[in-house]
Amino acid sequence: MHDKNLLVFVVLAVTACGIPTAVEDNPLEKSAPAIEMAAEYQELDAPVAFQFEQGARPTSLPASAHFPRWYCPKSVVTRGQMASFVARTVQGPDGPLPIYDGRFSDVTGNNRHASSIAFVADAEISVGCAEGAFCPDDGVTRAQMALFTVRMMHGPDYILPPPSTRYADVDIHHTHAGAIEQLALDGIEVPCDQGNFCPDRPVTRDEIAAFLVPAKYRTTTPGRAPGVFSDVAGHNPHREAVNVIARDLVTTGCDAPNVGFRLHGEPITERQRDWLLYFAGRTLPRLSAAYQDSARAMTVGARVIWWSLKEGVFGHFDDPFRHSMCNGEYISPFDNCQGDWEVGLTAAIVPGDSEVHTAAQLLYPEYEVDELALETLEFGRVLSSARDAEYPDYATERVLGDPALRRSWLARDATIGAWLMVDAIERDCIERSEPWCTGTDTAPSRMYARDTAKARAVQNDLRRILVALRPR
Repeated sequence: MHDKNLLVFVVLAVTACGIPTAVEDNPLEKSAPAIEMAAEYQELDAPVAFQFEQGARPTSLPASAHFPRWYCPKSVVTRGQMASFVARTVQGPDGPLPIYDGRFSDVTGNNRHASSIAFVADAEISVGCAEGAFCPDDGVTRAQMALFTVRMMHGPDYILPPPSTRYADVDIHHTHAGAIEQLALDGIEVPCDQGNFCPDRPVTRDEIAAFLVPAKYRTTTPGRAPGVFSDVAGHNPHREAVNVIARDLVTTGCDAPNVGFRLHGEPITERQRDWLLYFAGRTLPRLSAAYQDSARAMTVGARVIWWSLKEGVFGHFDDPFRHSMCNGEYISPFDNCQGDWEVGLTAAIVPGDSEVHTAAQLLYPEYEVDELALETLEFGRVLSSARDAEYPDYATERVLGDPALRRSWLARDATIGAWLMVDAIERDCIERSEPWCTGTDTAPSRMYARDTAKARAVQNDLRRILVALRPR
């Protein structure tokens, strides 16, 4: 199975939104004035890998090496997140960390950053914000990050140089003026606003990479690393540093964005976004290769997803691979159908053997047909929220032993489903505007295909979303 070792990242997420940052009481880390932070993202923990046959089930569609990934470069870094960034930079993604001992009253043992907080405290990189407290959800200022970086490089007892006037906005009496000066002497410059340092501005996720990477490698150019994040622009001055910490698995990024993704004015759901990620990451590249035209692939994707939304499939099932409707009635995904058989994420109408096998061989030339059918089965098995009930022991034997079931499982693959469906959708719904394309009296139809104008508007919105989500 070619993608048998596909890594799936379990999302261990925490959201910090709109939390005011306290002024720290610890004189070594204090920085004024207090800042307002808005860290509107979910950070992914270091990847936890499993293979399909292990049967682990995430609660929502996970990101993987084959799917688009985000970094949220302009989100603010909290003190807890800073601890994890620093710990992984120093120790590596799998390096040993101490067991958290409850030393801070505001950090519980189930805090996802607890061990990293213990690490930075033991190393005296960050000793807390007040007596017995760490303030894990408070933001980190750029001046504080200068101090943490210097301690990481030189140790906590390093004697800081006298402040200078190299940055116009850093007063020589600023608590962290000496650390900011040492950072510059070490050749680490993360300037802002025409050469200023902006000491009391919160650190963003792209900036923390620019602090940590040269501190670790003692150079600002530690070798180019491939870019993996869709939201880190080529002109971002910290792009190379972000790429390095991605390569080093200091972070695998943040949760995919949901803000601004609307279909005819209505926000998409988290589940719809997850399946759009799957479609963008797995299906669009293969459609682009088959058509040799990425724009055509986007159009096909938008039209097929619109069709699936209209049919009430896309984003309405935990595991749309199990979607199987025979002549308007739901059936088991391992039952055969004589008649109008609709299956899978793209609500594909199951064709004959010749048509589906031709599509499979065109879109997945490296696979044997049986192998591809079983991979689709296994992917659905992993994502199923009712695995034991919906994927019985005889599933593999049934799929391989029944030609009709085998081609139905091939059609459940979103790439094959899109390829098979788009001609009929374009002929009947785009060129002819058949009444059944917009006239069914169901909630999904009213929401996504009430009339031709709405159907086209939803498709245009889908195309824009796919452009934003596609791997780069």
